[in-house]
Amino acid sequence: MIRHCHGGRAQPGDAPNLTCTEVLTRPQTARRLNMGVRTLERYAQLGIGPPMVQLGPGRVGYRAEDLATWLASRVRA
Repeated sequence: MIRHCHGGRAQPGDAPNLTCTEVLTRPQTARRLNMGVRTLERYAQLGIGPPMVQLGPGRVGYRAEDLATWLASRVRA
């Protein structure tokens, strides 16, 4: 798991505006979704998987809040 933090430009005397996001690796994401890494890769290729974040050349991650949103969109009544 990676913790990605970013903040806005604070004015003197302001408290820092810092937002942190949990970013999971592909294996961590697959475990959390109870699926194989290859299935998650195939979903990405087909454009039906959760949104990814490009972390570097050949390296992607998945934001925890994006996984929750993606899962909620797949609920069937």
